[in-house]
Amino acid sequence: FDTVFLMNALTYSQNPEKVISEAVRCLKPEVKLALSTLDKHMHNASVAMYDHCNNGFTKTELLALLRTAGLEVDANAVATIEESRPPFHRVHVLLATRP
Repeated sequence: FDTVFLMNALTYSQNPEKVISEAVRCLKPEVKLALSTLDKHMHNASVAMYDHCNNGFTKTELLALLRTAGLEVDANAVATIEESRPPFHRVHVLLATRP
């Protein structure tokens, strides 16, 4: 694929490393993986109805997952956005490239 976009997919995965490695396998060289996922949180009640397998990822954890999978993360394309209403979930959005 020319681009793979994982939108909140990692919070539904019991094996996020496998999700990312499969995305990398599908990517052509020199193209992008776009990813958005929840920041690690303790708001279990607010996500219980969505059957999340985990409570998100810190930016450090995400960067490690992507680099371990062989992706290069664009430092200028990493953002964390916070909801404007309770429970104020934060969402990481980033781009990485398969070399």
